[in-house]
Amino acid sequence: METLTVLLQGSNTTNTNAALFREFGGARCVHNIVKYRQCREHALLIIQQLVLSPSGDDDMGTLLGLMHSAPSSELQLKTDILRALLAVLRESHRTRTVFRKVGGFVYITSLLVAMERSLCQPPRHGWERVNQNQVFELLHTVFCTLTAAMRYEPANSHFFRTEIQYEKLADAVRLLGCFSDTKKLGPTGVFPSNAQPFQRLLEDEVSSGGCAGDSVCPTLKHCSKLFIYLYKMATDSFDSRAEQVPPCLTHETSLPSPWGTPALTRKRQGYYGTSGPPAPVKALTDLKLHSVNPSHPVSFSSSSDMVVIHPGAVLAMLDLLPSVSSDSQPEHALDLQLAVANILQLLVNSERNQQVLCEACLHQRLLQRCSQALGDEDHPLHPPLQRMFERLASQALQPIALRYQHRVRVF
Repeated sequence: METLTVLLQGSNTTNTNAALFREFGGARCVHNIVKYRQCREHALLIIQQLVLSPSGDDDMGTLLGLMHSAPSSELQLKTDILRALLAVLRESHRTRTVFRKVGGFVYITSLLVAMERSLCQPPRHGWERVNQNQVFELLHTVFCTLTAAMRYEPANSHFFRTEIQYEKLADAVRLLGCFSDTKKLGPTGVFPSNAQPFQRLLEDEVSSGGCAGDSVCPTLKHCSKLFIYLYKMATDSFDSRAEQVPPCLTHETSLPSPWGTPALTRKRQGYYGTSGPPAPVKALTDLKLHSVNPSHPVSFSSSSDMVVIHPGAVLAMLDLLPSVSSDSQPEHALDLQLAVANILQLLVNSERNQQVLCEACLHQRLLQRCSQALGDEDHPLHPPLQRMFERLASQALQPIALRYQHRVRVF
């Protein structure tokens, strides 16, 4: 199998070798043995080379179909297949285009929907027999794959935004079981805790788990991880490969790229490379969430460099903000809501991000989801949401938004 992998990669004869391999039934054979753990790694390496070769459309479609048809308990198989696809999506523009054409986005979001109730506490409907670490490993890979498939691909980004839709993505995340069905912030008599349980939970790599203290219930820990996945999707910061700058922009400091990302700003961030986590996440390690005061706004001067690539993911975070709840730990649920609200506030610090998020109508969604907190100065979430709305309003506030807010106040 190693020899076959070498024969199919990186030479002028690759096209001929791949065609002969398919002609004599090799592709069908290698797809059939992916399900066996003993030879899965080598089989996926061969399939990667087939996908990268011309006429690799069928191989990608077959692999996605295998993932889709696997039993819901086969989380490791699905994760391994996604990681193999993730590697080729990072390598080739053609494979990212093929991914869209063979229904890759539909397959991946269907996988997310199939994981409904997997994060319930306690686990039910068969999920109690599944390792929670494997669940989050798969969820992390799902968001990585979706983000990589849209990288440098305006057509893919447009397809996901208009056909899959970020609002439906938020609904699929809500159905995982750790979020409630609430879609609007309501009044609250709870105050933030003094324990700062999310001081490390929202720090750097959350996929490893175990960052928060034992005092925080698993439901809120799960919610926090999913918020960070959406944050990384919004900023395209899942891996260090994102820092690679297109050749046409290597000598420019201000020229925007076709996908809307100032290239050198992306490179300077390092995307969780040696420079550590992005400023908004790292800043939360020093943020005392229980002491937010309207008269003393929190300052995050280093956060303005973060670039929003997919504003729809930011809207998804806002959609899920009211869905954070815990009957047993309402004060910790509010702690998490404050942390997420401050992350959102950080993302609107730069003028470029304000423009991008206004084009995505974040200000209108803010009024729809958070009007109660915006209208009540005593609400714990009022300060960060008000500052966010002020920045967005300075860019693009239409009369219809003001009329909507007036109706909310009247009724």
